[in-house]
Amino acid sequence: MSSLVTTSPSLDSTPPSTPPPELPTQAVLGVLRTTSPLPPLHPLPSRPVNPKTSISHPINISWLLPNEYLPLLAMGALPDHLDVLDLTNPNAESEQILTEQMQQALAHSPIRTFGNLTMSSCPGKKVRLNGPVRGRAAINRDLDLDFARMRSFGITTIVCCLEDFELDYLGASWSKYSSTAKQLGMQVLRLPMTEGSCPDTLEQVEAAVQMTNDKIRLGENVLTHCRGGVGRAGLFACCWLIHNQYCHTAERAIQFVRLRRSPKAIETVRQAEFVIRFAMYIAEKRRTSPVSRWSLDHPPHFATMTNLPRNILDLDHSDATLSVPSIEFIVKLEQFIRDSSLSPNGSHPYT
Repeated sequence: MSSLVTTSPSLDSTPPSTPPPELPTQAVLGVLRTTSPLPPLHPLPSRPVNPKTSISHPINISWLLPNEYLPLLAMGALPDHLDVLDLTNPNAESEQILTEQMQQALAHSPIRTFGNLTMSSCPGKKVRLNGPVRGRAAINRDLDLDFARMRSFGITTIVCCLEDFELDYLGASWSKYSSTAKQLGMQVLRLPMTEGSCPDTLEQVEAAVQMTNDKIRLGENVLTHCRGGVGRAGLFACCWLIHNQYCHTAERAIQFVRLRRSPKAIETVRQAEFVIRFAMYIAEKRRTSPVSRWSLDHPPHFATMTNLPRNILDLDHSDATLSVPSIEFIVKLEQFIRDSSLSPNGSHPYT
């Protein structure tokens, strides 16, 4: 039997004779010292980048519920053990159930009219007009064109999540914004939030959701937007799904909105916590009392409502709380909040 043996050269062994590298002579060194350096390389002139406009890039409108399932949802025929997240990737068993339920819904005459909730960035937005910033192109939208596009899709109501000062900053002042909407026959519901944050009360969102439902049940479409249509608008969309029992948990609502709008929907832990607490609030309210009713003609007086306890949503902002939370983190956060609701002295896992 042969064995594999590795050997290394002996320290006494004579290395092979190779000529040493030739050193530069003094004459060559002198030339190198006196030769002028190469001219600096100039970057190629950047091509002018035209801003994105309402014509070159029509405002992107995301439809929250899959249109093919609207007849099923209008009839309230979604099985109790399924929610809209299951519609995105149903297994064989649930797909058969959904097919049977859909056939029954379509056989119903007449089919109930049902609208949809949509999401977009701020209409008329103008940012980075002096040129791209960190690779992000300038945006120079036209408020009239954006609103007209929304109206052409049957959108009659807008849930605006921006304060007046932010509308001004984005080039869509409230005076211009409201007058343009009125001219096109659209109603505006204000639900202002600070960027990365949430409303002051759970009741504010509940009222906005119910007023949205009033329109959707009439077959009209409602649009919610913030600056980019991802964080604050995503929060409202999640609460709408939860209130209507289209998603069983806050985590599943967030996951569904990320699939339908953007992977960055619900941009901060603060927003995720609000969605979780809204889900708990609605579940408890259903268990103990009937849901309050509001309408666009008679909105609630939010100033008279009880604010959330300061220690619930007053998180210390840090890189962790301001970054987009993962679904895995949201699952743990939701479980932690539900568990700690039984022991108010619990501490947040991310503080």
